[in-house]
Amino acid sequence: VYAHGFNDPGYESQDYLRTGRIKSVFDIPERNRVIVAVADTGIDYNHEDIEANIFLNTQEQNNNQDDDGNGYVDDVKGYNFYGFSLNSAHNDPIDEFGHGTHLAGIIGAKSNNGLGIAGINTKAQLLNVCFLNRFGRGNQVDAAAAITYAVDMGAKIINCSWGYSKKTSVLEDAINYAQDNNVVVVASTGNDSQQTFNYPAAFDSVIAVSAITNSNKRASYASFGGHVDFAAPGT
Repeated sequence: VYAHGFNDPGYESQDYLRTGRIKSVFDIPERNRVIVAVADTGIDYNHEDIEANIFLNTQEQNNNQDDDGNGYVDDVKGYNFYGFSLNSAHNDPIDEFGHGTHLAGIIGAKSNNGLGIAGINTKAQLLNVCFLNRFGRGNQVDAAAAITYAVDMGAKIINCSWGYSKKTSVLEDAINYAQDNNVVVVASTGNDSQQTFNYPAAFDSVIAVSAITNSNKRASYASFGGHVDFAAPGT
């Protein structure tokens, strides 16, 4: 079932939804709520339009113990893998940059609640896996740890709106792990307007997404190296 309009104040600016170019799915039974991991700068899990859709690890408690035995202490609202390669990761994946929250809203903001915008999947469970810092920077070892964690926590889709120009086996191994567990990985082709390769988008098993304008032209900033599986409104 697809929505044709919402009372969210930002909906009027969401041309990709209003015109039907991207459909927003809202009538989803609770038992079918898909877990979508946002591997990025974290998510503001207190955001009024997102909070209700944050994935909560009900097998864990905030008691300084690893209750579910997954190797991560107090990962109730996800995990922050920035510094994982230096053994300094921690359990607070709050967004200090804004990019991850921006993505989480596009993916799964609550709809018809009179707040903010309408998410593409209004009942998505947003798994918060942070590995980028407050400047939007991080390394591929931490990224791989975040992706692996997302797979182990039951994510069916992992959103990777970032990329690296150099291919590494550590990131490729994590992508292959996701594929082996039937997890879909979606990644951005990049924003440097060049025919360059960006990983993980350039890996064959990853759905690579580039950006178009509202007039169906390639966005001036959109990269197009490797393969492009979809071009979606991004301006």
